[in-house]
Amino acid sequence: MDKKIKLIAIILGALCLAALFTAFSYVNKYKAIIGDNQQLEKDKQDLRQENNSLAQKAASSQQEASRLKERYDGLKSENEHLTSERDDLQKRYDNLSEEKDKLIDKIQNALTKNAAGEEAGEKAPVVTGDQYWANVLKEKQNLELQLADLKDKLKNSELKMSELSGSKSDFELELQKVSKEK
Repeated sequence: MDKKIKLIAIILGALCLAALFTAFSYVNKYKAIIGDNQQLEKDKQDLRQENNSLAQKAASSQQEASRLKERYDGLKSENEHLTSERDDLQKRYDNLSEEKDKLIDKIQNALTKNAAGEEAGEKAPVVTGDQYWANVLKEKQNLELQLADLKDKLKNSELKMSELSGSKSDFELELQKVSKEK
């Protein structure tokens, strides 16, 4: 019987050791699963923070893009306005130049007629000489002032256009940059 009791004790001991080993392996697996779960929760929290940060960056980039778009549209409109103003000033300049040329031709024709009349011995109807030349000089002076004024306006418009073109290209680059960042 002693042998039977020893055998039962050895079998019970072996069963206890097997149960203890199984319980120990389950406890280790449970601890590993809890550790993995905690790491996943931490990663999940980090990803949420990163997602919120990226959402804020996207919103600010979107606002910046819309602000740049509005500014670009405003500059484009101003550029178009200045272009039309420049064209109008160019037309006025051309008209005044043409008028000036016509007046010069009239003066030259009057002088040649006056000279031809004097050679023929005829007296042409003369408005007082000083009065006539004073009017011619006044008209010439007025036309030159208008011409100088138009030239200044044209130069200012061209400067504004070049500045706007530079600004436009800068904003296009910024808009492309913001678009690429999205």
